[in-house]
Amino acid sequence: VTLDINNNSNSTNNNLDYSETKVDTQFNLDSTSNNTTTNTLKRSGSIGNSRKRINSVGEAASSSANHYIGASSLNSSIINSETESKLKTLHKNKSSDHHMGHQKGIGIMGSNNINTYNDDDEDHPNKYNTDNNTGAILTSSHHRDGDDNSDDDGSDQESDIHQPLTQANFYKVYENHMNSVPKKKFVYLFPVWLEEKLRKFDDPIIRACQFYTGKPMYYFSLFITALVAVEIAMIAPFFLFIIGQDTLATEFTYLALLLSLISQVPKRFLWRFRPYMVKRAKTVKKDMTSSFPSRAVTCSVVYSYAVIWIATYYQDHQNTTVEWWMPIMFVSWVLLSSFARINLGVHYPSDCVGGVIQGAIVCIAGTAFRKVDIVGCRSCWDDSCYAAIDSAQEITFAHMSRLNFIMLVSLVLLFLVVPIVSVMKPVDFWSKCDRVYGMLFPAIAFQLLLLCPSSYHLGGSLSKPHNPHWYSYIFGGVLALCATLIPAKAKIDAKYSIVTFWVLFIVLAGSLFSWRLGMIG
Repeated sequence: VTLDINNNSNSTNNNLDYSETKVDTQFNLDSTSNNTTTNTLKRSGSIGNSRKRINSVGEAASSSANHYIGASSLNSSIINSETESKLKTLHKNKSSDHHMGHQKGIGIMGSNNINTYNDDDEDHPNKYNTDNNTGAILTSSHHRDGDDNSDDDGSDQESDIHQPLTQANFYKVYENHMNSVPKKKFVYLFPVWLEEKLRKFDDPIIRACQFYTGKPMYYFSLFITALVAVEIAMIAPFFLFIIGQDTLATEFTYLALLLSLISQVPKRFLWRFRPYMVKRAKTVKKDMTSSFPSRAVTCSVVYSYAVIWIATYYQDHQNTTVEWWMPIMFVSWVLLSSFARINLGVHYPSDCVGGVIQGAIVCIAGTAFRKVDIVGCRSCWDDSCYAAIDSAQEITFAHMSRLNFIMLVSLVLLFLVVPIVSVMKPVDFWSKCDRVYGMLFPAIAFQLLLLCPSSYHLGGSLSKPHNPHWYSYIFGGVLALCATLIPAKAKIDAKYSIVTFWVLFIVLAGSLFSWRLGMIG
């Protein structure tokens, strides 16, 4: 930058000394912030340690800023009013050039502080302040202009997509969003070095899936997400037991239990920012939980397996074959659910890959549990779990003494302990524990108490049910939906979660036991 200043040589020399002091101090401020910020998340382990390092970054930046302010105050008295006026004019023109996007060059007097937008521009939705303790997020030509929202006609606006050009900037984006990490113990941050490595795979697919984010696509993605919601797995066993499909209900009970628990473990203990949180995707839907892995994709794998298992159940048990539509259905559901979640801006493609792997683990574990159940309780597949009508083993309202009371006491103790441990500090496993346990535990209790003759020397069990009446479908469906929707919409305080669990458990278990015993007479 060339200054045409009509003044004596002594004033000019003093001005140059001031400028050099300002440049050197600003350079030290930026370099200190960049180097410290880049190294912080590389070494990050637990969330608590990351926050301590971030605080050290803020202290270093504040110290450098104070040094800069002191140097400026010391030399400001040397500059005459005419020179100071011209410096302000040139700085204003330079900032205007940056705001128009004409160049990414350095600021007045060779400073390394790069600002894409003028600090005085209050109308811009993505304005970064250089006084932030962790340093400004350096965004230049790679930060797109526009509005954050999509138009109704589907014309996409991409201003909230941020794709850092340098590794240092990439780490800064994540450090500036550390406050959104849940304040729980034993939460570990998804390695940011791995995040940076996965960008080459994730970001192009995100851009492709978000090519259109208008309202039609938004509702389509929500519809697909609803079809693979984990709540379906929770209500399926109860409904199937109500209508007498005990073989399917037993399989789905263990699949649903494993799906709920296994998929929640990484969600609880591993935190990964969702794409929209760190400006790597357009903000379409705001989910505030951890991103990795995709539970929706995990559910799509498990539900596809369940449908295939149902088809196999109604085939010849000794001659099961893989039909042509089975792999097509499996791949289609995985791709559709992945697209829907990425289009909403709440998952990375790598989350979806993790969801597929997690779903396969659930299916394998569910099949193993079913085999163990067959050994311990006998199988309803060949009707061996049922007692003969009017036999000494049949359980009815008049013969409740044939119930396995040892199993009953064991289950009551288990149902008392597990919900309390799941919600107490520092475990705090899942906010949905009351609903998950409240809907799945009645099915588990029903199967182990009334359809498990091998577990007790009396061999008590229900007799085989008749074909269900039409009103069985209505009763089971309405009750299952009410148990799912009412607690979710009521937004009950977390401190009442144990009460919510027991209300759901008593209502559903009482309804299920009474309905099936009433079918016998």
